[in-house]
Amino acid sequence: MALTTESGLVLNAGLDNFNQAFEMPLGAMPPAAQLPDATTNLADDPMILFQIRDLVALLDEARRQREPLHEEWRAIDRMEMLMHDGSQMYFGRHNSYLPVFMRIKRSMTAQLRRGLFPSDEYMDVVDRLTGDPMAAFPTKAYVQWELEANARVRAQAAAMLGQLVAQGNTVWKHWYNREVTYAGKMVNGPYGPQLTYGPTYREGLRVKPISIFNFYMWPTTAASISEAKVVWEDIDVPVSEIQYLIDKGVFLGGRAALDAPEPDVHMTQASEVHQNLFGLAPPQQGTLQGNPLASVKTLTHVWTTLKLPSHMLLPGEDPDCPYSVRIIMAGQTPVYVTRNPFLDQQPPYDCLATNTRPGFLYGYGDGKAARSIQAGMNDAFNQLMDVQAYCNNPVLKYNPTLCPFPLPPLYPGVPMPTLSITEGMAFERPPHQMVDYGMNMVNWLRGQEEDLTGSPPQAQGNTSRQAKTATQAQILQYNSMTPLQDRVEELEHNMLVPAARAAWMLGQQYRDKTIFAIVSGASVKVTPADLVIDAEFRWLASSQAIAQAQRIQQMATILQLAINPAVLQLLMSQGKIVDPSALISRMYGAAGLRGYDSFIRQVGPPIAPGQPIPPEMMAMQAQAFGNAGQQMDRQDPGSRARSATEQANGQPGGARDAMPGEANEFMDVRRQADDLAAGYGDMGGM
Repeated sequence: MALTTESGLVLNAGLDNFNQAFEMPLGAMPPAAQLPDATTNLADDPMILFQIRDLVALLDEARRQREPLHEEWRAIDRMEMLMHDGSQMYFGRHNSYLPVFMRIKRSMTAQLRRGLFPSDEYMDVVDRLTGDPMAAFPTKAYVQWELEANARVRAQAAAMLGQLVAQGNTVWKHWYNREVTYAGKMVNGPYGPQLTYGPTYREGLRVKPISIFNFYMWPTTAASISEAKVVWEDIDVPVSEIQYLIDKGVFLGGRAALDAPEPDVHMTQASEVHQNLFGLAPPQQGTLQGNPLASVKTLTHVWTTLKLPSHMLLPGEDPDCPYSVRIIMAGQTPVYVTRNPFLDQQPPYDCLATNTRPGFLYGYGDGKAARSIQAGMNDAFNQLMDVQAYCNNPVLKYNPTLCPFPLPPLYPGVPMPTLSITEGMAFERPPHQMVDYGMNMVNWLRGQEEDLTGSPPQAQGNTSRQAKTATQAQILQYNSMTPLQDRVEELEHNMLVPAARAAWMLGQQYRDKTIFAIVSGASVKVTPADLVIDAEFRWLASSQAIAQAQRIQQMATILQLAINPAVLQLLMSQGKIVDPSALISRMYGAAGLRGYDSFIRQVGPPIAPGQPIPPEMMAMQAQAFGNAGQQMDRQDPGSRARSATEQANGQPGGARDAMPGEANEFMDVRRQADDLAAGYGDMGGM
């Protein structure tokens, strides 16, 4: 049974995994021949304590070396939260902060998440031993169900992707969790419905993005977790939780756990958010004065390799070889040390860094590229606003010797007595051309920031991404998909495929009951024995078009090719036929529509090729088209496709509608142009 705390500290075979770097990288650990003892706490073992002395110095030095990088990440966070810092060079009447990078981050995050999940068919599984798709189908259904229903990867991916876009580094962890909740429910009793109260069990994969500020790997030359030797995470835990774990006998050395350090380095950015943005106290401060249980302590969850005592070794294991362990540190004191409980003996973290340099672990994201331009754009905008303010509220210059008494307050229409109209007073304002210059500068900087970050165009106008027509804007959008697709491929390889594999591995280790996985609206029965295959996972998002309209257009092209008479004749000569219903169903689902069975209905027995279509079926089809057109006109006038003759000038309104396939290409082009024009608004005066 998993013991999960509110802070995300999971103390069972299913939370965090970390390997030490003193003698062996994590990826070199072989899978366990059998499950090791992952419950015995070795925190007071002299052999373990002797090895942890060097580990403590390593953790402190790694934190010290990364502090400059933390400051850069915090500056990017302040840019997203619209907080001025030392980058501001202009100080005037206005002090605005343009939310351009905030919008870029949200746009890029949405584009990446849409690219990772373009359709329901975003992953595939192959059994490498047999190659039989039927043998791998239950595993595929189970893993997809775990990712969607239990881990909710689509929702969790937003925070993970946002961190990747801004800081260029992101990480999440996965574990298997069992939850027990108690609730009432109605059941049929001997005298009718009655209320019962009992436990409800919910178990499965969990995925949680964690802050890159809290996650560390050593050495910094490692390119992935498998090459690292020590991996750890700082977790802020309420003192009440620590006391509970001490009372349950989980933590040894209770005084050390209660004396753990308060949040320090990795909580600095959170303190800035609470104090400067919301005006609240930092989260590490207790909410109740004088109540020690209301404070927060920082525990360090470490995964590394250590040499183990002989009584903790499995048969056949070498006592001189280090093995994977997990450690919970309270400051410099270990309070929880056990063997790695996972079958693959690997950490449960998946991380990704973009724009990396050879020999360096961390990369940089769009925030670093946008920060200097964002600062210049803020200064240019504030100067522009000051100029505009002086244009709207000009400075009044007057000669007091030509005014008979003090001037009244200035407001629209106020009379100003003076002895000389030409010399007594005059209004002074900046040239109005300065407003145009300022707008051009702000728009140019905004376009440059979007260009450098690879963000799709946010608006049209006088920018470096100027598009004078809807077609040009569509081309710009298409060009922006290429770097996005490269990022999608990196995310597949480093984040999504490992998460799918983790769901499969944890399912084999912990799932002990038959379940019915609901995937794409269908229920699939999966037993634990079905997961025992040699699975190879593939994420198919990068091989699919990112834009939904492009996918539908591609499928429509394939369908038109398949029903070509020449192609049909060639296939029939090879003993094959084309059944377009499957592809049409896929197109229908890709468009986000439901109710396919009501759209294409079975109204009679199948007709063999070459047989004439019964007249009654033709009549039913014609009636269905007529009813559908009338209903669409009533619900949304103008939404149905009109025929070319109906749209021609001078034709009566009673001309027939376009039949299916008659005007699809024409209407698609027109609809895309209309949507782009409406979405981007002003066409820059063109």
